Amino acid sequence: CAIFWAVYPINSIIVKKAPEYKGVDPQAAPLVNEWLELAKERKIEFKNKVTVGFKDIKDGATVGLCTYGSNFREIDIDKSFWKNYRDISKKVLVWHEISHCYCHRGHDYGNGEKYENEDGDAIKPYPQEGLFKDGCPISIMFPIIVEDSCFVYHYQEYVDEMFNRCIPY
Repeated sequence: CAIFWAVYPINSIIVKKAPEYKGVDPQAAPLVNEWLELAKERKIEFKNKVTVGFKDIKDGATVGLCTYGSNFREIDIDKSFWKNYRDISKKVLVWHEISHCYCHRGHDYGNGEKYENEDGDAIKPYPQEGLFKDGCPISIMFPIIVEDSCFVYHYQEYVDEMFNRCIPY
């Protein structure tokens, strides 16, 4: 079954004047560190740090979001999602959001083709060229959390594609 939790892009409607968290919450730290190690293996270096924390997002189906502040970037992860979903879904969510924050990635794939229209609304049905033949998205930057089975089956493709067009923060 599909997971219909939305993950929102960097152009979030929520505005923060300052970060809410200090550092990375210990629950998310192993996933953040794993992602940063994958970036390092690809010789991608970051000059800034992204903070990560948990809260009740209370915005429809939103379970994660990356906020760009004037001098910070921060990820909010929904507490209920974290409590109720498996480890693979948690990794997909954190890696998706961290790719927004650290790499300035949008909901895109391939050479920058978008999964959404100019207004940031997800296009339905999704473009066939943005999906593998088995129906799985070809990017972890798909606007809906990639299903666990897709992530396991296409893991290496997701990792490789995730760092495409990374603009280091």
